[in-house]
Order: sequence, then structure tokens, then C-alpha cells
Amino acid sequence: MKREFTYEVPWKSDIYMYIENNSQEHIIINVENIAVNEFIISSDFATNVLPGKKRYESFKFTKNDFEDHTIESIKNMTFNLKISKDTSLDTILSISKIKVDFE
Repeated sequence: MKREFTYEVPWKSDIYMYIENNSQEHIIINVENIAVNEFIISSDFATNVLPGKKRYESFKFTKNDFEDHTIESIKNMTFNLKISKDTSLDTILSISKIKVDFE
């Protein structure tokens, strides 16, 4: 994951995730219960990835997401990850409480 925390556009901040699908399944990646610096942020994330493909996706946060909790820099992020088959929505993998430290 790569952090990009800037206010070049005053209302947004992005955290980027590289996703690689090495399976033969068309999958859906869901990221839920996102917390930044231990504060729950309302944003959820979902994307589709075709078999054998790679994606570079971003979590988009608004300036208000951070102002509400007086977050001035992103030190860490915690989230739940769920990977499902696109055709049936059957869960392939589910991981709770993934923590990524940026500093």
C-alpha cells in the first residue's frame, strides 16, 4: 500500500492499494470497517479484478473525514478484507483487522 496524504485538492486524500489476481476467478475485493489512526472512517471500498489482472486502486477520503477526528497525518490504517467470487458472491477469503503502519 502507498500513502498519499496531500491537500492538492483541498477536499480529498488517497491511500493506494495494489491488487493482483493470480487466480482463474473473476473476484470482488471488499474493504470494510476502515479506521485511520484508530478512528473509524465512514468510507468503504470495493473493486472487481479479472483473472490474471492487476489493479491499482485508491481509498478516497474527504477532508471532513480527517477534520472530524483532528487527523493531521496518516500513521496507520486498519480494515477488514473480503475476497469473493464475482459470479456467486461466495467468499474466497476473509481477513479481519489488517493493520498497515505508515510511519
